[in-house]
Amino acid sequence: MKSLEVLIDGISVGVFVPPLGATFAFSLCNGPQEDSIVARVSCGSSSQKWCLPAVRFGQRISFRMIESPVNDGPQPQIIQPEIV
Repeated sequence: MKSLEVLIDGISVGVFVPPLGATFAFSLCNGPQEDSIVARVSCGSSSQKWCLPAVRFGQRISFRMIESPVNDGPQPQIIQPEIV
């Protein structure tokens, strides 16, 4: 199953795992704080908000398709690593 990994300056900040056989759309917008970015994930008829870590001017947000790190299920999942 393909999943979408989000990276900031090449460092993974999380993975979106869609439900089995589902399609999804991903968009970015400004968050409530000046340095925050919110990812909106639409999957079928549902939508989720994912607050990304603080992003500074000049940083690069990128995406890549990867194989799912977990078993897919009926609900979408957002897997975030522990960022120290």
